[in-house]
Amino acid sequence: MFKFDFDNQDDLELDEDTQTEENNATSMNGSRNEMEGLTGSSERDDERSAGAFREFSLEDLLSTLPPKISYSPITVPLASGRSITLPRRDLFDARFQLIASQQEENNEDNAMIGDADMATSNTAPKAAFEAGVNNFIAAPSDLVPGVYEGGLKTWECSLDLITYLESQGTSGIAGKSVLELGCGTALPSMYLVERLLAGPVPTDGQGLEPTVLCLQDFNASVLQLVTLPNIFLTWYLSSSLGADHNPKAEAAKEGYTPMDNCTAKVLVPGDVIIDEGLLEAFKASLRRHNITLRFISGAWTNFVFTPSLSKIDCILTSETIYNTASVPSLISVMKRSRSNVRNTQQGPPLILVAAKVLYFGVGGGVKEFARTVEEEGGEAGVVWEVTQGVGRQIIRVTFP
Repeated sequence: MFKFDFDNQDDLELDEDTQTEENNATSMNGSRNEMEGLTGSSERDDERSAGAFREFSLEDLLSTLPPKISYSPITVPLASGRSITLPRRDLFDARFQLIASQQEENNEDNAMIGDADMATSNTAPKAAFEAGVNNFIAAPSDLVPGVYEGGLKTWECSLDLITYLESQGTSGIAGKSVLELGCGTALPSMYLVERLLAGPVPTDGQGLEPTVLCLQDFNASVLQLVTLPNIFLTWYLSSSLGADHNPKAEAAKEGYTPMDNCTAKVLVPGDVIIDEGLLEAFKASLRRHNITLRFISGAWTNFVFTPSLSKIDCILTSETIYNTASVPSLISVMKRSRSNVRNTQQGPPLILVAAKVLYFGVGGGVKEFARTVEEEGGEAGVVWEVTQGVGRQIIRVTFP
């Protein structure tokens, strides 16, 4: 087991010094409107082969949401001097969901999806899920290599990606396919969802190019407990949604009256009551904005570019190069994404890797990662960095 000495809290909280670092960060690439990324991890050798590639539908994960989700806000300072506040599911709330599932051993309708046995049929035994996540959700370690790769916590370099993306402009993200590797709490994807929802929707429902967001993490339970809930919360609490497009109004358009009468606020901690009507409103909103969500679990060594992933415009990943042993498989996914588009008219994907300059005690870091990329025939250049404290950078990776 290994613990990063980044903080002593259950989840990342930005202090004033960290926020100042964010505002002092400098962009080192003048080009705008570019998008790409990816990341992943490894899995425990339990009841099935470790880290098997598994793709899940939105319906699979929505069916596992509890009746209520608790959230807290996280504010990300942006290069423009503004900030954006996003909601994250509380870690204690995810723990409570696990405890509740343990008390319903014989209730198959409410059974949880398991890391080792999670399948699209949503019939995985609850015991397998508990073995995959319950043992590490309250553990003192930040990660257990090959078992749990830290996806339940928010890591600061994911905030760096948001800052960089905002500085480059996101108007061109609509109609693109974005892959976030090792997504965990998925803050970069949450930011993109917030931007997409803020965009105009044609009154006739036509004209929007399809946008695909694919979220990958080593642990299927991470996708269930934090990734999908955070995307859902981003929709429900988006400050960008105007009066005609807020969650309550969208729900009403579907003939649904929410169970609670309060107005959701993203700036303070709170709860969201979930029922079928609200879930239908969420899916209807995604359809109106022509957004498709895909979810994948498993190790990078087993990553498969299925037909639904044949077109990747952007790969995003953060805090995923700390383990030198897993870097080659991560780079392999990036390289294969380039090969995937050679026979099409689209250009190479934009690949952005956010990481600390050095991960003390582990051996990983930007220098080692860049060297491995170059050995594989690619290029790795710094486009953004923070030099104060523990240095952090965003690297753009390209392959010919």
